[in-house]
Amino acid sequence: MNTSTNFLTAPVNLLTTVLVFFLAIHLQANDKKIHTVDDALTKEQQALLSDMESKYKSYTFSECEEEQNLYKSYKTARSSFSASMMAPPTIEEVCCETGASENDAEELISSGIFSNSESAMGLGSASVAGSFGASLVGVRFDCYDIPQGAKIISAYIQFTANSSSSRGAAFTIKGEDADNCAPFTSGTPISGRVATSANVPWSPPTWVNPGDALPAQKTPDLSSIVQEIINRPGYAAGNALCFSISGKGFRSALSFDSGLGAPELCIEYEIPEEITTCEECPNV
Repeated sequence: MNTSTNFLTAPVNLLTTVLVFFLAIHLQANDKKIHTVDDALTKEQQALLSDMESKYKSYTFSECEEEQNLYKSYKTARSSFSASMMAPPTIEEVCCETGASENDAEELISSGIFSNSESAMGLGSASVAGSFGASLVGVRFDCYDIPQGAKIISAYIQFTANSSSSRGAAFTIKGEDADNCAPFTSGTPISGRVATSANVPWSPPTWVNPGDALPAQKTPDLSSIVQEIINRPGYAAGNALCFSISGKGFRSALSFDSGLGAPELCIEYEIPEEITTCEECPNV
């Protein structure tokens, strides 16, 4: 009886030994894999990953009443870890002048009289071809390489004063809602173009001296207008941006044709980087 029992037990012990051996190999392989992931991450990322895993385990084994709060905590930890895997965004700042006669112009609103060859433009009101009245000024900028969908941080137009003016003024600045706006010509004047839904009010202070290109001649932030244009599905890097200015009061600004100080649009924008990847990094 004892001989038979020992004979039956021997294969069982052998099988147990083999299973333990393979389990040890499997655990060692997993341990190497974990160290491979850790080695690919920074200490800060390892700490965030550890915190995320800890939160997930707490959520998994929590009671029902704790589940919601623990899941929120886990999501926050996961977001922090994901953010740490992102490279810092690229910030660019570019300035561009109108650069051509057909890139700045003025038009009388009541009569439609148009000119893109004057040395100065009347904001609010103007004298065009011997006629005077409320005006619509257009400025166009076509020397940017801003990618579609980039995040606009700030944008403004810097004018140069043609003359002094202390009277009150209240203007509205709009963009043209187009993928690539056309130059200002008699066939494609300023009026009749589709405006952006975004617009910016501007009440400039006194313009003291001719030739000033100071904060008084600088528009408020126009980033909402620029963002709306470059978010258009048909917009592409290198396309032109157009703006119109109208309202009450008067300011006289130099144009491209003056040769002394064309309007200039400065834009600061952010280009997000791709998510960093590494071999065997966790899927976040």
